[in-house]
Amino acid sequence: MLIKPKVSIIIPMYNASKYFDELIDCFVNQTYSNIEVFLINDGSTDDTYEKIKNAAKKDSRIIPLTQENKGPGAARNQGIDNATGKYLYFADSDDLLDKDAIEILVKSMRKYKADMINFNADVFYDGVNEEDTIIKTDRYIKKNEYPGIYDGCKYFEEQLQKGDASVVVWSYFFKMKTVKDIRFLATRCHDDTLYTCECFVNSKKVKFIDNCLYHRRVRHGSLMTKKADIAGAYAYYRLYYGFDKIKDASEIMGMFKQNQYNDTQITLDKVDIDELEKEYANEQYELDFREMIKDAIDRRKAGTVYKA
Repeated sequence: MLIKPKVSIIIPMYNASKYFDELIDCFVNQTYSNIEVFLINDGSTDDTYEKIKNAAKKDSRIIPLTQENKGPGAARNQGIDNATGKYLYFADSDDLLDKDAIEILVKSMRKYKADMINFNADVFYDGVNEEDTIIKTDRYIKKNEYPGIYDGCKYFEEQLQKGDASVVVWSYFFKMKTVKDIRFLATRCHDDTLYTCECFVNSKKVKFIDNCLYHRRVRHGSLMTKKADIAGAYAYYRLYYGFDKIKDASEIMGMFKQNQYNDTQITLDKVDIDELEKEYANEQYELDFREMIKDAIDRRKAGTVYKA
């Protein structure tokens, strides 16, 4: 009888009560049963943690964890620290996963002896219209074919060249052995960009499968529908310096590091000037980030924008 390896599934949760039942249904009813599901309460102010604990009482595969509100990156790191599976998967608390997805991904991982499996996802809108968000219906669908098995950095480079690049962590399935020492940036947003790129660097066999397994919910109040703010700019800044550890792994990683610098400046140019002036005085930020804020204030007053 073929032994089914364990899959560790990690889901950070912040005020996710509204979507909790739908989410849990996706995972406890997976056709692949050998899973452990870490639900990490990220300082919720609603009854999310109570629901997590109740779900854990009903299904021993659910493991409840909690922390002060530090953002999804820190929550995911806590999950990784406790994970015991051979394979690793991350999901967001308001999205949905096909109930045969884990089974398909494990079979694909074994078939191709891969380090990472990449797959498609679609988008559905919950209380918002497509024109209200930067997330379009085909955002996570590959437009081109990727028939081979790729070195991680080569796969990322080819995606970028073809306009298909994806670094969202929930569109990948990982071999734990390959990525077990990698951790997320503890930022409020964009925390998975560096993580996924570090996984590319560590992976020698990446395979894309043309299955749409994940369903991304776009709603009011989600990170991807919020207006530009200092937190977003600071996340890009942290990414810029975070890429120092892998910028020499390949030319594409060095180029992507520069992209994070550009995104920092571009985001700052979209922040309200009152917020910029307030945050410029915040000594909790590194001096060079505060200088970036000052440059953005000067550009705003001069009526110009950052040019990469």
